[in-house]
Amino acid sequence: MVKSFQVKTGNPGERPTPLPQLLGRQYWLVNGKYETKDNPETAPYFLSLDIPVSEEEPFGPNAYPECEGGCNWILPGSFGLHGVAGNMEKLSADDPGSSGCIRHFDEDITYLYNLLDPQAEEIRYFIKDV
Repeated sequence: MVKSFQVKTGNPGERPTPLPQLLGRQYWLVNGKYETKDNPETAPYFLSLDIPVSEEEPFGPNAYPECEGGCNWILPGSFGLHGVAGNMEKLSADDPGSSGCIRHFDEDITYLYNLLDPQAEEIRYFIKDV
């Protein structure tokens, strides 16, 4: 482990952050990074993870055991790490959580965006449910 972060994950049982262990993996790989400064949901950056997704409803990983067939992540697309566009409420205990992504403090996602180069090296992202 290189560094750990305090994060906010998806809604357990409804739109959970897919744990790699439930799909027979130990970790996800960071496979892309994007500037999203104009997106109020993910600004300032988004780092995508290699989580297998469905392009048809229900969206999300197929046969995901936590859902028992009942989860739908609402929108198609990638799972990943992202900021909160300065809205600290999105990291509070009162907020229900994301649609499966992992919310980071803006300064933490900026640190990761500037540090990591998924095109040059394999970057393993471990998720531990506590």
